[in-house]
Amino acid sequence: MVIVTIDSDYLSGKLCFEKQIRVITIVNDGAIVDAKDMKDKDVKKLELEVQLPDGKKMKYRPNQTAKKSLVKLFGPDTVHWNGKKIKLVLTPYQDSYSILVDELDTKALNEVKGQGTL
Repeated sequence: MVIVTIDSDYLSGKLCFEKQIRVITIVNDGAIVDAKDMKDKDVKKLELEVQLPDGKKMKYRPNQTAKKSLVKLFGPDTVHWNGKKIKLVLTPYQDSYSILVDELDTKALNEVKGQGTL
């Protein structure tokens, strides 16, 4: 017997909701990749590799709002995002959830006692 699962390599709001994923860790410097938007137009997207609490690694393409939060927290150079923990906020969107960044909790997750934000 073979058990077949259909898993995606991409982090989604629906997966985060179903598996109660609320914290991820960025584990690379990211890359700009070719993708399609919701209207099937060619676009460039930021793609990060992230690690889930269970150790599994997935690809994450943050939306504009999440990117703005990450830039505000860690600066525009994604090299400085590598190794950072991100506290997620899920908001209902159509038949799934959007993944946003909880800026206050993310900042606290990345503080080194007595030294402020990394």
